[in-house]
Amino acid sequence: MSALLDVSGVTLRYKTSSVVFTATERVSFSVDRSDRFVLLGPSGCGKSTLLKAVGGYMKPGEGKMRINGREITEPGADRMMIFQEFDQLLPWKTVLENVMFPLLMTRRLPRQEAERRARAYLEKVNLTRVVDSYPHTLSGGMKQRVAIARGMAMEPDILLMDEPFAALDALTRRTCQAGRALAALGGDKVHGAVRHPFDRRSDQDRQPHPAAVAASRPGQGRDCRRRPGLIGGRQRRQAGKTDPRSPVRRHRNGTLRERTMGEARILLRGDAAVMAGDPAEVERKLSMLELLWNDGFVRKAAIILFLAVVWEAYGSVLDNPLLFPTFHDTIITMFDRVKDGTIPLRAWASLKVLFMGYAAGIVLAAIFTILAISTRIGTDFLETMTAMFNPLPAIALLPLALIWFGLGNGSLVFVLIHSVLWPVALNTHSGFKSVSNTAITACADCLTSRGS
Repeated sequence: MSALLDVSGVTLRYKTSSVVFTATERVSFSVDRSDRFVLLGPSGCGKSTLLKAVGGYMKPGEGKMRINGREITEPGADRMMIFQEFDQLLPWKTVLENVMFPLLMTRRLPRQEAERRARAYLEKVNLTRVVDSYPHTLSGGMKQRVAIARGMAMEPDILLMDEPFAALDALTRRTCQAGRALAALGGDKVHGAVRHPFDRRSDQDRQPHPAAVAASRPGQGRDCRRRPGLIGGRQRRQAGKTDPRSPVRRHRNGTLRERTMGEARILLRGDAAVMAGDPAEVERKLSMLELLWNDGFVRKAAIILFLAVVWEAYGSVLDNPLLFPTFHDTIITMFDRVKDGTIPLRAWASLKVLFMGYAAGIVLAAIFTILAISTRIGTDFLETMTAMFNPLPAIALLPLALIWFGLGNGSLVFVLIHSVLWPVALNTHSGFKSVSNTAITACADCLTSRGS
C-alpha cells in the first residue's frame, strides 16, 4: 500500500530584503496511514517551514510533496493545520462557532450535524463550559485547545500540529500527548507534529513516535557552516519492536519503564560531501537587480515613470493642450508658476485653512476623549455623537456650512473640523480602551516607584 504522504527531495527557501535563506534542503520521508510522525529539532531549523509546506501554504523550490498520490499545490480540507500562535481563532465568533466554521465553509455537514460534532470534540478537550464564550475571554491554553478541537472536528487525513501543546497545562498536555484526544480521529488518520528536542527525564515529553530529527543550527554541528535545518531525513520503525504508541508504563517500584522508540536518522547531503568540506548553502546574497527590486522606493519610482510615459504618449496622440496637456507641458508650466510665486502663495493660503481646521478638530477630539475615558457619561456622549456624525460625509455638510458661514474660510474650517473630529476622537478612545490592565498596572508601578 502506498504512503499517504510522500515528501521527496524537498528544498524550501524564503527571501528577505537582502538574502535568500535555505530552511530545508532535499528532505525525503513518507508517512503511512494511522501513523504519528514527529519532527524534532532546535528552534530555527525548519520544522515549522516544512509543516507549512505540507499544509500547502508555501511551495517548495525543489522536490515534490504528494498526498494520496496528488501533488500538494494549495491548502485543502484533507490537511488541517494547528499553529503555535494564539491568534488563529476568529475573534467575532464564539468557541462553538469557531469549531463549526470549517465544517460549514467546506459544506461537509449541515448546521445541526456540524454543531453536534463540534460539541463532541470540545468535550474531548474539556471546553464544554465555554462553548458560548469569545476568544478574547479565554486564556492562551484554552485558545489552543479550541484550535485543536477545530482541527480534529474536520477529521482530516492529516492533522498538522506546530508545537500545539506548548501552551497547555501539564495535565492537559500529558493527556493530549498520550494520544487520548488525538485517538478520536480514528485509526486511519495521520497525526504530524513539530516538537523541540525533548527531555528524557520528563514523562509527558517522551516522544514514542517515528521521527525525523533536524540538524543543529550553525556552530552546533560538526561543520559550523552546515545549513540549519532538515536535510534528507528518512525514518523507519525497527522491525520486531512493539508499537511505539503504547501508553506510558512504569516498573513496580514506580520508575518509568523505557519505551521502544521509532528509529530516527539524520541523512545529511552525504557524509562524504560534508567531510569533504562541501556544506549546503545556508543563505545566498541577492543580486543587484533583486536588491533594487526589493526596494519599495525603486518600485514606486518605476510606477510613476511608467505613468508619466503613458501620460506623455496619450497627450501627444490627442494633441489638445487645452483639454489634455502632455506631461512635459505640465511640468514646464508648474515650474514657471513656482518661479513667479503664484503656486507658493496659493498653497500657503490653502495650508492656513487646513491648519486651522485640523488644529480645532484635534483639540475638540482631545477634550471629548478625556471626558470619555474619565466619566461614563462622557463615554456615552462620545459613542452617541460618533454614531450620528462619523458616517456622515463632510461634503454633505458643505451646503449647510455655506448657508451658516458664507463663502469665506469659515465654511471650509467647519467642514474640516467635522472631517477630523469624529475619526480622531473615536480612534483615540478605542486605543485607550485596548490597553490591557496588565500594562496599566505595570505603568502605575513604574510611576509609583519613580515617585518614591
